[in-house]
Amino acid sequence: MQSSQFASKRVETTAQADTPISVALVEDIREVREGLAALINGTRGFTCVGSYYSMEAALAGIGDQAPDVILTRLAWHVWNPRRRNPARTIL
Repeated sequence: MQSSQFASKRVETTAQADTPISVALVEDIREVREGLAALINGTRGFTCVGSYYSMEAALAGIGDQAPDVILTRLAWHVWNPRRRNPARTIL
């Protein structure tokens, strides 16, 4: 199976799931943050559950309800998510 076919299968499976994959965004550029949130919310099987301008704001906003995915481009050294959620897969 080619990678594009695999990705297509993954999206179909995600879209069929009862619960969409929850995504939180951490991005300091407002336009990028808003664009990514719109893209995620417009994709079947995904929902943007939070959009934050800093990791500090994300930590305060997310609380104990960790999303399935945290999408960020900020420096890793600012926050170590594995320490807070050791069971999560970090890519």
